[in-house]
Amino acid sequence: MRQALFFFSLYLRRNLLSWKKAKYLLSSRRNYPFWSFFVLTYCIFFFSPHSVQAAWNYVGKPGFSADRSRFISLAFSGNIPYVAYIDDGNGGKASVMKFDGSNWAQVGAAGFSSGAAAYTSLAFSNNIPYVAFLDSANENKASVMKFDGTNWVLLGSAGFSAESAHFISLAFSDDVPYVAYSGYDLATPGKANVMKFNGNQWVQVGNAGFSAGNAMHTNLSFLSNVPYVAYHDSSNSGKASVMKFDSNSWVQVGNAGFSIEPAYNISLAFSGNVPYLAYSNGGMLYSNSRISVMKFDGNNWIPIGDIFTGYVGHYTGIAFSDGIPYLAFLDDANEEKASVIKFNGSNWRYVGKPGFSSGEAHWISLTFLGDTPYIAYADGNNAGKICVMKFDNNGQIHTPYPLLFKIIPFFKGN
Repeated sequence: MRQALFFFSLYLRRNLLSWKKAKYLLSSRRNYPFWSFFVLTYCIFFFSPHSVQAAWNYVGKPGFSADRSRFISLAFSGNIPYVAYIDDGNGGKASVMKFDGSNWAQVGAAGFSSGAAAYTSLAFSNNIPYVAFLDSANENKASVMKFDGTNWVLLGSAGFSAESAHFISLAFSDDVPYVAYSGYDLATPGKANVMKFNGNQWVQVGNAGFSAGNAMHTNLSFLSNVPYVAYHDSSNSGKASVMKFDSNSWVQVGNAGFSIEPAYNISLAFSGNVPYLAYSNGGMLYSNSRISVMKFDGNNWIPIGDIFTGYVGHYTGIAFSDGIPYLAFLDDANEEKASVIKFNGSNWRYVGKPGFSSGEAHWISLTFLGDTPYIAYADGNNAGKICVMKFDNNGQIHTPYPLLFKIIPFFKGN
């Protein structure tokens, strides 16, 4: 069929000098059977509804950052994707880029932090990008900067945390920025902390170091302006714990240390009023770490599907579309490439092709624009540079019937 259509279109280009001649040829009773076959076939093929295979596709050029990138954080301002990251092409400082519809462009100066950074976390308020990070120029304490349209400027003091800040997570409640982190004493993990900016300075939310034991992999999220923090709880064998601030103090959400095994790469998100937690049971240096997702039913944390999803990997990130949980991760079962799964009500299933990235995928970040999932990651096949991909699930292409009706009159006889 494709060959017939090709020769038909070639004939039209070479021999039809005008639409008047085309109409004569097509309407000639002598040529009617021949041309009606080709034109009807052409219309059916190009104008009928037909399926388009869903697939993960690049947003802009793959490997668009200057060099190897780490601590990647993906977020949207309206329908524009932004990524914040540690930029090895600029001395390990913080950088932010956005997609302008054709290319990924730098937002302000590349490597805008004063010194090398880590744990970059990106969030928006009133379409203004804010980035929190560990600031090596200020004793590895937390700093937050925002983009004023021209430059990146500090929000409050640089290095505002009382101690070295690791596993930084930035989120907004209304227009108020909050930062959760694990306070380190030298190289020793400390307890969980949350601070907010009151318009003049960064202040503690509740008690400093409110977790019972040392905390790692802190992750902050909000439900109705109430901050929740999930973390790896060393006082409970490294299992997951979640706490929330009840206006006066930090209180446990369910049991402390509720996960089956130690929890790493923790990701906390809400579907409606229900908190969900995703984690892997091994650190980034452990292969074949099992991945789990749990939710709080009001009394207990319970697994979604089986206790373990059946998938193995790292860099877990959870997000929702229409109440359906999606999980992105480095997939140990597929050459450590990126995979995304979703829960169908009974089981976890791949979204598109398993291991769809071209190479190993590290520092994965997942979010949605409408119902479309996007992921950002550092791609091993692109020298550790950033790639962003989205899942195109176009379904059906509908028939443009007016075009078809314009063609039909050519078949009327003389």
